[in-house]
Amino acid sequence: MRLIAEGCGLSRAEVERLITEGKLVSAVPLSGKLSGDFTFTLKR
Repeated sequence: MRLIAEGCGLSRAEVERLITEGKLVSAVPLSGKLSGDFTFTLKR
């Protein structure tokens, strides 16, 4: 989540809230460490 927060200029708490609300979605879980590429969609 840190990478998404920094890249989008958001706080990590805001990223977590967006995930909880279903406004930030990904095919892979966004909690924890990833060792490969991933994509996500941000619905604003």
